[in-house]
Amino acid sequence: MATVVLLGFSTTGKSTILKDFASRYSSYNLETIDTDRRIPIPDYAKTEEDAHIYTVFNQLVKGQDRSKALRYIEKREREILNSLQPGKNPQIVAAGPALASREPEWTKFTKRVNPVCFYLEKTAEEVYEGLLNRRNDKKKFPKKVRERADFGSWDEDVITEYENGKWVEIPKVRAIANITRHMKPLIQIYEAHSSGRKYKSLDLQRNSAVKDEFYAKIRDALGIPE
Repeated sequence: MATVVLLGFSTTGKSTILKDFASRYSSYNLETIDTDRRIPIPDYAKTEEDAHIYTVFNQLVKGQDRSKALRYIEKREREILNSLQPGKNPQIVAAGPALASREPEWTKFTKRVNPVCFYLEKTAEEVYEGLLNRRNDKKKFPKKVRERADFGSWDEDVITEYENGKWVEIPKVRAIANITRHMKPLIQIYEAHSSGRKYKSLDLQRNSAVKDEFYAKIRDALGIPE
């Protein structure tokens, strides 16, 4: 069966779209894969709340050293790509920001599965605002998490830096410059694989007509009726 992959940088809403689309069309037995939720260390990710990429940093960051966490995430992303096969049912994949840059596993996956990719787009400033809002989301990050020494380590060299034993926010101008630098090579990959199937993330959130059009395109790609 057909596979759709949602590409985009952090906070572009891939996971939200994945859940919403699957809920709307649950009668079609869609297979949904959120790669960020397949990365966490199994022995630690015992609840849905724990099953997120942030917990890898909680477990593997030591002081300022994030190298073990980054190596583990890259290893798991490559393993995930190697494991993905054409499904018995239509499947949708919400890809972590760097997933499509993992070579040669990404190319092998695309040749094996032949997915239809959609690119969810945000500007660097919009990503900055999204990351900042996420960092300050008390529901996503309750007080006990926010007080951890490793809190925000996943955003180093993006919107945070290490200072006096913890990760602190950096000025907006510098953060946007960091985001722009990180996004540039990834955007080239997203553009190449989406072949014009590009939607502005904020339009999908704010404009129901745009969202309906987007969902119709996904349905067409998956071969399911309305």
